[in-house]
Amino acid sequence: MSIVFAVLLTLSIMAPSLNPEKWPIAILFSLFFQYFFIINFILAIYWLVRQRLYIILPLFPLVMGYNIFARSFNIIIKDEVETNRPKINLLTYNTRLFDLYNWSHNLETRAKMFNYIKDTKSDIICLQEFYTDDNPKSKFSNIDTLKQITGLKYETHHYTTTLHKTEHWGIVTYSRFPIINSGVFDFDGPNNNSCIFSDFIIRGDTFRVYNLHLESIRFAKNDYTFIDNIEKENPENFNWRYAGTIAKKLMTASVARGKQAERIHQHILKCPYPILVCGDFNDTPASYTYSVISPYLKDAFHSGKIGFGATYNGPFPAFRIDQVLYSPYLKNLSYTIDKIPYSDHFPVRAVFQLP
Repeated sequence: MSIVFAVLLTLSIMAPSLNPEKWPIAILFSLFFQYFFIINFILAIYWLVRQRLYIILPLFPLVMGYNIFARSFNIIIKDEVETNRPKINLLTYNTRLFDLYNWSHNLETRAKMFNYIKDTKSDIICLQEFYTDDNPKSKFSNIDTLKQITGLKYETHHYTTTLHKTEHWGIVTYSRFPIINSGVFDFDGPNNNSCIFSDFIIRGDTFRVYNLHLESIRFAKNDYTFIDNIEKENPENFNWRYAGTIAKKLMTASVARGKQAERIHQHILKCPYPILVCGDFNDTPASYTYSVISPYLKDAFHSGKIGFGATYNGPFPAFRIDQVLYSPYLKNLSYTIDKIPYSDHFPVRAVFQLP
């Protein structure tokens, strides 16, 4: 058993450096890095108590994987707040279309989400899986309603899908600060994923915010049901063929995210300003996607609470797939994941301070 889990952890450690276009299977190991790490840690303690040399088996990959574990798991580290300097309150949230199709079976969900967003008193709000309807008679003119209730009069958006000329699906960034420039990444292929960037000026400082929603896995209802029931399944009757279908979807999405991440990284390298990168990565800190985007950036997660900080709120195992990264030029004061059940993602808030 120690050999098996040592090998699995080693493979998951290698995964972030493997381009999924060449090694799509790497995603299957990176997804479960934290579980493999914990199991090996338990095995190391077991062999230590038994005073056996077998401790080398789990200990070696534990040492190798420490850096990835450190960016996946947080021990409370908070900077001291300096109240005499300007701050930026950021909110990033995959809203799942504001429960447009009533997945939650609660007609009040949209109103609760709006009240939550209003109460955060954020200076910059980045929303993914955004929906709005331009029809004056529609009750879902979300883009204007959010402007009114938040008091954020500046916004930039990109719609990946439009139906009946008035209904729009996409991504949006709201701001208390003037937006002096903006742009869009329209990723290759027919998808609903994109990235927008916005440049702001605060007290003479210019900085850029990337709001992104990377390739989704596109699980169907039957896929989620299968995943949810894995623990209940009799091993003798396990549907390996369907499990293969799930694995194929994971790998296909991983390949697309890898390409998207590379494009964003190249754009970041050319940016002359300090930056914030936030949104739904659909990938964990142990992934190729995160590794490609994060060089030279810090992770706001490390100013939050102890733990792995899961942001996904669905039947799939809990992972942190919504990220907030920032230039070292900025100072991160706090990071919070609000465990509210209105979407299949939890919203993430972070506070930054300008130097």
